[in-house]
Amino acid sequence: MIKKSMVDFSMHKYKRMGIWFSMLAAFLTGILFMNLAGDTYLGKSMVSLQKIMYSGREEMTGKSGYLYYLLKIRGKEYLFLGLLGQAFGGMAWIILFGNWFCLTEGILLTSGFIQQQMSGSWILVLAQMPHMILYGLVYTMLLRSYMVQENEKRTIFFRNWLMNVPVILLGILTEYYVNPWCLKWLYHMIK
Repeated sequence: MIKKSMVDFSMHKYKRMGIWFSMLAAFLTGILFMNLAGDTYLGKSMVSLQKIMYSGREEMTGKSGYLYYLLKIRGKEYLFLGLLGQAFGGMAWIILFGNWFCLTEGILLTSGFIQQQMSGSWILVLAQMPHMILYGLVYTMLLRSYMVQENEKRTIFFRNWLMNVPVILLGILTEYYVNPWCLKWLYHMIK
């Protein structure tokens, strides 16, 4: 009995390491993609620091339309993750989502580096800072509950999923109120 639980624990540990390794590989793939095709990609996609820094957030900050937009986009994303986690192969969908996010982050940070060297990458990191910490925390808690869910009832997952809703709402509020202030501060520091 003790040996079986030790084997289960070590398998759980290796599975967790494999998930984080796949996300690191996706991040590095995004960096490699931008290094190989950066000029072509940047010319076509118009991912630029100026677009991010001077986006319409200042105009939208006072409008309730931007808050509604954030609620709709982040709410759909969270609902999508919850439903996919309950579908056939739910763990694989969640890992795929995390890998896609890491791939796009690698592309984004490398595009900032290509445009303005190291300061461009730091600008993009700071532009995402308050709310991405909360969203990352929610993703990590969801991933953890999916890993535990394999051996436990789905009601435990649903309870954990509902407990994350306030954190998502806090992330949306920080993205709406705090992020524009941080971008203004960052803009004045660079200017």
